[in-house]
Amino acid sequence: NGWVSDADILYSVDSGNATVGSPYELWIESGSTYAPAGDVSLYDLEIRGTLEAGANSVNIGNNFNNYNTGTFTSSGTITFSATDTGNIITSNGSSFYDLVFDGSGGEWTLQDVLDVDNNLTISDGTLVTGMNNIILAGDFSNSGILTSSGTVIFEGAGTSVISGDTTFYNFTCTTVGKQLTFEDGSTQTITGTLTLTG
Repeated sequence: NGWVSDADILYSVDSGNATVGSPYELWIESGSTYAPAGDVSLYDLEIRGTLEAGANSVNIGNNFNNYNTGTFTSSGTITFSATDTGNIITSNGSSFYDLVFDGSGGEWTLQDVLDVDNNLTISDGTLVTGMNNIILAGDFSNSGILTSSGTVIFEGAGTSVISGDTTFYNFTCTTVGKQLTFEDGSTQTITGTLTLTG
C-alpha cells in the first residue's frame, strides 16, 4: 500500500498528494492495492493490482492501462492531459466517475468500452473510440473532437445534458423515464443510427 521507494523511480509526495513525472510509469503490481491519501499526478499508469482512487483527483499525462488482473475504482475526477497523439485507454471493465479530456493537441484512443458513471467532458483534444462504445450516465460536454464509429449510450436515472457541437455515429438512449437536454445553439450530428425509446 502506498509508494514503493526505488532508485529508478522519480516521485514526490506532498501532504498526501503524489506526483510521478515523465517519462516514468506508476505500476501497481498484481496483489497490491494503492489507495492515495490525496490527489495524484502521473505520466503513465499501469494497473495489474488495485487502484482505489476514492474522491481524489487523478491527472494522467499519457496512457491508462488496466490489465486483466487489475481493478480500478473512483468517485472523483480523472483528467487526461496529454498534448501529443498515440495515447491509449484500456479500462478492462472498470468504470470512471467524472472523466475529463483536456490537452491541446492531445489524442486518446479507446481499446475497449468506456463506462462513465457521471459526467464526460472533452475540453480540448481528440477522443477516438473506434468501434468501442461509450456508456454514460451523466452529462456530455464537448469543446474538443469526438471521432467515433461506435455507439454513445446514455443510461441511468435523471437528466443528461448534451452540450457543444459533436458528430456521433450511433446515439442511443433506451432508459425508461430518462430525459436528454440538448444545449441551445449547439449542433449534434448523427451519421449512423439514432435510437430513443423508453
